[in-house]
Amino acid sequence: MRVSRCYGSYLASWDGPGFPCGRAKGHGGVHGPAPVKPALAIEHSPTSRAAAAAIEPVRGTLREKVLTAIREAGGLADEEGIDRLGMPASTYRPRRCELVEQNLVADSGATRLTRSGRRAAIWVAVKDRLL
Repeated sequence: MRVSRCYGSYLASWDGPGFPCGRAKGHGGVHGPAPVKPALAIEHSPTSRAAAAAIEPVRGTLREKVLTAIREAGGLADEEGIDRLGMPASTYRPRRCELVEQNLVADSGATRLTRSGRRAAIWVAVKDRLL
């Protein structure tokens, strides 16, 4: 399983010398959930700031729905989760990224084909972690 971390809509994976938490490789496993950062907003965009403020009260509930769907399915590609929950991609992906940031969801290393025929990462729940 690769260790992954989200940066807004950008995802980076580490197979190399360190974990995104800053601890040395081999520090003993996955650590507890990280604090959730405020919703991202593009600072030059009033609509982005308004959207970030509007999502704030329901972010936790939405994260819970995404995590439950991933757990119940035993792993989901983003497209599958979006379809399963009927959630817009611009809502689902940031919540899944927040779960990755909290070490509650991780890239399984497996992929499946999307509707467009491209490979997509399968995201799985990290065992024994709660919101």
